[in-house]
Amino acid sequence: PYTTLFRSSAGTLSTSSTAVTVSLASLASGASGTLTLTVQVSTASGSITNAVGITSTTADPVTTNNTATSTISRVDSADLQVTKTASVSAGTVGQTFSYVITFANAGPNTAANVTLTDSLSAAGLSLLSATSSAGTLSTSSSALTLTLASLASGASGTLTLTVQVSAISGSITNAVGISSTTSDPVSSNNTATSTISRVDSADLQV
Repeated sequence: PYTTLFRSSAGTLSTSSTAVTVSLASLASGASGTLTLTVQVSTASGSITNAVGITSTTADPVTTNNTATSTISRVDSADLQVTKTASVSAGTVGQTFSYVITFANAGPNTAANVTLTDSLSAAGLSLLSATSSAGTLSTSSSALTLTLASLASGASGTLTLTVQVSAISGSITNAVGISSTTSDPVSSNNTATSTISRVDSADLQV
């Protein structure tokens, strides 16, 4: 991690983005103080181990307590993102159109066991076909699931759906969601919704 904020109850601080030193002209017997660091975790791998040490020009009879170490685990995280765009702004019963879904991993780590789901029945749509640039598709006439074993940081893909409008009334609102077993620091971009109007139509004949 690198340090972003420092605060000490005594002494003079000397800092950089990667280290901090606090110096005191003297520290009386029985006196104490605190040094508070606010840090941000980098993208390095492995556990997070950080040590601090204290020294003086005055002889110290017990040096075993002059250092302290903190170790915490580092948890992988991946900011998955998804967007959805319809090829039309309005649809009518029997009409065929397409959705293009784009999914991506903004990092910082690889996302494991990625799942993308889309249910079409509530929107009054039937799935005619689906193609994806990556992963394995599982489909029915009313829903689909796309699974990927992993999605690297910075990687992206597209999923194209061809759908047909049914006779249900009201606007056509369809949502897609993406998830992973890797922790996601920004969950607000894990779903995308497309809403288009439904236009009445009538096949007049004479």
